[in-house]
Amino acid sequence: PPGTRAGTGQLKLITEWKNRLWAVPTIEIDRLIHSANGKAYAWPDFNDFTIPPAGHDEVGVTALIPRRDELGVSRQNMLWKIIGDDEDSFQRRRVYAGVGYIAPDSIVIQGDIAYGLGPDGIYAWGPMGFECLSDEKVRPWFTTSDTFNRAEFPNAVGRWNDKYNAYELLLAAAGGTVLNRWIMYDTDAKRFYGPH
Repeated sequence: PPGTRAGTGQLKLITEWKNRLWAVPTIEIDRLIHSANGKAYAWPDFNDFTIPPAGHDEVGVTALIPRRDELGVSRQNMLWKIIGDDEDSFQRRRVYAGVGYIAPDSIVIQGDIAYGLGPDGIYAWGPMGFECLSDEKVRPWFTTSDTFNRAEFPNAVGRWNDKYNAYELLLAAAGGTVLNRWIMYDTDAKRFYGPH
């Protein structure tokens, strides 16, 4: 229809936030687009953001993280957020430079905190900021190839364990490509368990 985007092709990532669908087109990996309010079928031309640094790599946006009042938009080396309530107030802001989430399926949001995998460990992003949870405890699991296959990190899968109030992450063992190992981060005790 008039005023809408001619075509986005396939979508690389998609999520719902603020009554809109937000997505990254497969052919425009540095662009974030969103639908009209309450209209999953309508994608106006002006509803988009470039996520810097555009053209920096062949991966582009790696994850969308819909928290309560902020939509996280991650690249491998940077975390951005979208804030606001509508087309007139949506704004892009930088959260962290140097590292971001690399595995979209690793992200789990619990209590307005997003847990997920970065290139060198497990990160949490919430009201307290963006921090690496594994840095001082189990950093070698993520920075060497002794425990897990780092080439398979983008395929990692996260889940929430209600019984133990813990974040669990499924990874491939060193030398393998199947997600056959998992670790657990107890958010109450702030301890890691595994690999299992």
